[in-house]
Amino acid sequence: MLILGDHTTIPADDKFISVGILTLKEDVRRLNVILPINVASSEELEFDIKFAEHLLNDEMAFIELMSIMFTLFEGGSIHFISNRDQGYFEAVAESYCKFIQQRYGYNYAVVNELSDIQYLRNGNFTFSLSGLYNFDVDKARYTYLMLNKYPHLVMDERTDSHGNTYKVIREGLLYYRLF
Repeated sequence: MLILGDHTTIPADDKFISVGILTLKEDVRRLNVILPINVASSEELEFDIKFAEHLLNDEMAFIELMSIMFTLFEGGSIHFISNRDQGYFEAVAESYCKFIQQRYGYNYAVVNELSDIQYLRNGNFTFSLSGLYNFDVDKARYTYLMLNKYPHLVMDERTDSHGNTYKVIREGLLYYRLF
């Protein structure tokens, strides 16, 4: 489940991982996706396009995006914190969620109060078929980046029952095996 809400709507549920752009809360993971200010002054569609280009072209932003997508793919839930009174940061949070919805077919919901979450438990929060294809393509790129350009981010090497060694990183709720 992917929800968008302010800091008052952070669920106490352990299944939720809270992320935000400009946050000082200790238990909220901070995303580094700040765009140049001249992008922020553009129209909504233009902003969304430039933001999508940023997520796909900036390798570190792409890696952060994939950590969110792995969490969602494994059945976890993300609470994206948006401060509704801060125009730029609200636009970034909303654009981020719209990008996920467009690229992966994964719907998000806006919550205004903590009690709204109970009504979303049985919602349609899954990948579309074309979204799964895009996820597979992005997973291959992610694997390449982690093995070849950012191997220092790989957390561990493990050995399977056949004696084969492989690298794993923790993304989302589970370890992701890099082949």
